Amino acid sequence: AGLQLKISRLEQDLAHERDRCELLETKMHSAQDDALSSREHDKAEIMELRKRLTQADQENRQFMAQVEQEREDEKRSMAQRMDQLSQKMMRETNDFADAQRSKLQRLEEELAASEQRITNQ
Repeated sequence: AGLQLKISRLEQDLAHERDRCELLETKMHSAQDDALSSREHDKAEIMELRKRLTQADQENRQFMAQVEQEREDEKRSMAQRMDQLSQKMMRETNDFADAQRSKLQRLEEELAASEQRITNQ
């Protein structure tokens, strides 16, 4: 009877340990499922952040290209204005020089005519 009692107790302890093992397994599976779910959520969040980063990088590159294009357009425009001003100044300088030459020629002709009159007197 004492041996039967020990066997009965050992069977109860074994059943209790089995229940504890099953509970721990259930908890472990639940924790694994939670971790997997959390990892999937983290992966999705990382993918979304990468997508947004890529989009922001693309927008930044487009903006920088636009700024560079505007800078180049402004340089070309300024070069054209400088060229136009330079041509205008050259024309005005040439016109002024032509007018001065004409004036000088007229004065030389008047001087020659005056000298001729003096000589003829």
